[in-house]
Amino acid sequence: SGGQQQRVLLARALCAASRIVVLDEPTTGLDPQTRKSLWSVIEKLRKEEKTTVFLTTHYMEEAAEADYIVIESTYGNRIHSEEKPDYLGEFTRILRETFLKGGNVVIPSFAVGRTQEILYFIREIKGQNLLPEFPNFEVYVDSPLAIEATNVFTKNGRACYDAEALKLIEKGVNPLVFPGLKLSVTSDDSKLINFDANPKVIISASGMCEAGRIRHHLKHNLWRQESTILFVGYQAVGTLGRKLIDGASAVKLFGENIEVAATIESLKGVSGHADMDGLLKWLKGFESDVQ
Repeated sequence: SGGQQQRVLLARALCAASRIVVLDEPTTGLDPQTRKSLWSVIEKLRKEEKTTVFLTTHYMEEAAEADYIVIESTYGNRIHSEEKPDYLGEFTRILRETFLKGGNVVIPSFAVGRTQEILYFIREIKGQNLLPEFPNFEVYVDSPLAIEATNVFTKNGRACYDAEALKLIEKGVNPLVFPGLKLSVTSDDSKLINFDANPKVIISASGMCEAGRIRHHLKHNLWRQESTILFVGYQAVGTLGRKLIDGASAVKLFGENIEVAATIESLKGVSGHADMDGLLKWLKGFESDVQ
């Protein structure tokens, strides 16, 4: 299996190395120039100091050499459509249909990156008045980590946002803040959400429903025909999220069997994983022979 192969590669490297450095996401949050400088230091460690470097990172565009590569392949067997999905149109449809039934839209979301992307979409929906029937619907972010990550995005906008979002900032608009946004920090805050009968959006972690506060919100909404569970990212095999997407009629939460009566939806194309062409293109960028 992939996991066994990774362990073999790491074991070989460990046996051959006298000096080892492990760097986990060392370039996250750095601007391109600083990342490039860091790569120079890493290359010096690897070549001149004869140090084995284990590196995990999302930013590999500056790397040209490696001894071993362990690559993710979530979408390694498919090609993404070149046509950009209508995120706002599809998202608006799901919100409208759910709110008209009096239900909640529950979104399992990864705290860093994905939650902020969803907030951006909602700000667009509200800003463009795409849901005039429910102009004041509330949105709860129920994840302390997601809230902290959102604060980081807000404080470091120019380093985190794309050109489209930067245009909003130049106009004095915060891309992630809008009327009706509620931040749930404490466990008591989280519990109170489910006592509110008004239709609303609940964004909570974890993204695959394996842990975190999202499981409590699923317990309160899965059995409701009027509610919708909206997935906005890849769901790995064996996770609760994958079971729901695959059509499970009931799931177990906190020792209870919960009937699945809610609508299960997925916002296509939001996942940040590269497809087969993207992975192959990245691999071809290496100049050295790798294993």
